[in-house]
Amino acid sequence: MDIEIGNAAANFKVKALMSMPRLAWTDNMMTMNNVIHHLGIPVRTVTGAFWSQCMACGIEDTLAEGDVDAILFVDYDSVFLPGTVSALAALMAHGGWDAIAPLQVKRGDGTFMLSLPGATPEEKCAIPPGFFDAPVQPVETAHFGCTLIRASTIASMAKPWFLEAVDEDGGYRKPHVDADMAFWHALKAAGGRLGVATGVSIGHLEVKVAWPSLKTPGGRIYSDPTAFWAGDKPADAHGVVS
Repeated sequence: MDIEIGNAAANFKVKALMSMPRLAWTDNMMTMNNVIHHLGIPVRTVTGAFWSQCMACGIEDTLAEGDVDAILFVDYDSVFLPGTVSALAALMAHGGWDAIAPLQVKRGDGTFMLSLPGATPEEKCAIPPGFFDAPVQPVETAHFGCTLIRASTIASMAKPWFLEAVDEDGGYRKPHVDADMAFWHALKAAGGRLGVATGVSIGHLEVKVAWPSLKTPGGRIYSDPTAFWAGDKPADAHGVVS
């Protein structure tokens, strides 16, 4: 793909990688078709039961194929535009970042999917004053929704890339390390610099349940499916039967 920074232009060889379920979001598929059409980025998809294994195998195959400067990691529930990818590539080339992610919020609670330097795993992400004053801010962890990572940096990282670790009780209810977070730890251990583009964001597809309401303007309210099946009935919905 061609990128321009001021009066300078360069060709940045990008290949996309996705771990895909057998059934996918059509909105995400339209996103990828749009990006491929405008930027000409080849996309490799890997399908399997375990996300971490799909990603690891996909990375190995992409690196072995060669002719790539950076890998664009995409989740199957992300939506974005071609300009999003171009902006990330320009920021990476201009700032020397090894990995750069756009802003994305979590499903459910709406917090940013990143952790700031010095934050503990159980802390919610609280954005400090001045965070948006710089085009890119360094972070400890990010996401794989639409994240650009230098191929040479990944090749320098020690394996395994996605080694998760359970909590002190052998479970996952207390602080633990998920497979995706393990990747960022490995990147940092290899000396990689991870940043978040403060002026670039992507969408996160999220299922909501619409209910009729006689109290809410517009006549409907929304609930989260997970919360609903956990017993959280929408209080202002009309005609819900327990």
